[in-house]
Amino acid sequence: MITALALPVLLGFAALGVDVAGWYAQARAIQTAADAAAISAALESMRTSDPAQIQAAALRDAARNGVGAASGDDISVNIPPQSGPFAGDPSAAEIVVNRPGSLFFGRILASDGPVLTARSVARASFSASGHYCVWAMNPEMRAAVKVSGGAVVNLDCGIVVNSADLSALSQDGGGSCLTASGIRLVGDFTGDCVHPQPTRQAAHVADPLAAMPAPVYGACDTHQKIKVMGGETRTIQPGVYCSGIEVLGSGRLTFAPGLYVLDGAGLKFSAQSEVFGEGVFFYLTENSGTSDGIAIAGDANVDLSAPVDGDYAGVLFFQDRNAPANVTHTLAGGSSMRMSGILYFPKQAVTYAGGSEADLSASLIVVDSLTFTGNSHVGNLANSAVAENRYLVRAALLE
Repeated sequence: MITALALPVLLGFAALGVDVAGWYAQARAIQTAADAAAISAALESMRTSDPAQIQAAALRDAARNGVGAASGDDISVNIPPQSGPFAGDPSAAEIVVNRPGSLFFGRILASDGPVLTARSVARASFSASGHYCVWAMNPEMRAAVKVSGGAVVNLDCGIVVNSADLSALSQDGGGSCLTASGIRLVGDFTGDCVHPQPTRQAAHVADPLAAMPAPVYGACDTHQKIKVMGGETRTIQPGVYCSGIEVLGSGRLTFAPGLYVLDGAGLKFSAQSEVFGEGVFFYLTENSGTSDGIAIAGDANVDLSAPVDGDYAGVLFFQDRNAPANVTHTLAGGSSMRMSGILYFPKQAVTYAGGSEADLSASLIVVDSLTFTGNSHVGNLANSAVAENRYLVRAALLE
């Protein structure tokens, strides 16, 4: 009799235990979906201020993880968060998911299950802004970053030198000096005018743009070399150029907005030349030869800026990762050279001098090695097209 009386109760608790285990599994599933949706909302909020687009992005990623209206879930997307330590923070995104808990065997004890709740908060940020704008990626080269010839280099951002050499960063005498917001070295440095004191013996870092794919392009549009003579003014259109582009003397060249593919071809801007382009993107293919680099002479007036939207937002120069390492680039326009965008030469050496005190070159420079030979002023990335590049945006969960 006692067993008969107790058996329904025991079976009821056993059934409830099965349902509780199911609730825990469901709670973990909706938490995973909430985390994914929060990251998606945070990333989308970096690209647009339209609440509808942000919500659509969050709901899309939640649905990919099995959470949505079809499952009876209620999802709230809040920017800024409405509760917690980040409440009111406009840079953070909050996702709250409510799901009615399912009852299976537990229906013998209750008619309704509990409401399961998951909450997640994430924030996205431009990974280079306020941190690093110069990346020298060679893992072992001596003087992978070199400041010489009396060059005074001021960066309102940081510099990363990936070389493990004891002189990975070299600052020579003769009035040269390097000042940055931070300096991170895998190896060590030489010189007496490097500010602030570098962080040494840091871990190797990965290419910050390794995920960015090469653009797709077609056959040559222009086989003959484009040459703008002194005193000549010319505008050219986007396309595939296979014999180079050169501006001589007082020649003036304007690049119309768009993609310029340099297929086995380079750029050469002589002293006194004038070169302008807004919303332009130059891609140097793997067919580059040793003479197909970029050569900008001192006293050339160069003003180029990257696109602000699209798949390659913020990218000004992109050298194919399979291009020969012995292709070199000299960007020495000096104070009259303003380049706003990403200068990406992952396996090539670059000599650089540009930007003025009044107008920082808003450039993110990712190269194999870098030599500063003249006064250079680089930074202000957060307010440039660089900040629009999707491959430089990172998101992190806060709660």
